[in-house]
Formats: sequence, structure tokens, C-alpha cells
Amino acid sequence: MTPSPVLSPLVQAEAEELCAHVRATHEGRWLSPARWQCLSCLAMAQGDPGRRCMADRLDWRGCPLVNREEARRKPA
Repeated sequence: MTPSPVLSPLVQAEAEELCAHVRATHEGRWLSPARWQCLSCLAMAQGDPGRRCMADRLDWRGCPLVNREEARRKPA
């Protein structure tokens, strides 16, 4: 098994930008689990970014979809 990459902490603006990109990527996919995860996260947050999944940790790394997108963007 390969070790997962160590990701540095995000600032709120970076996390929100990655979150928006993930939502836009999965928006047209009706049966995508990621789409439903994003929709339920937004519904529970009620417009407050500090209540989204990504804010569950102090380093803004609470959402696995945001973490995966950020790791995908980093050059290997």
C-alpha cells in the first residue's frame, strides 16, 4: 500500500475555492455520491462556510473531496 501524501493546511479561501470546484465538477451528475455529499453538506451549513465539512478540522481539511481535489492539483 502506498502512503497517502502529506497535505499542508489550507486557509479558508483556498478551501472554499476547492469546494466550489468540486461542486461544479459533480453538479451535472445526478447519481454521483460526491454530488449528494456536497448537497447535504451545503444544506446542513445553511450558507455558513464555517459549518461545512471542510471546516471540521482546524486546518480546513475536514472534507475528503476537497482533500482529494487539492492532492490531484499538486504536481507529483
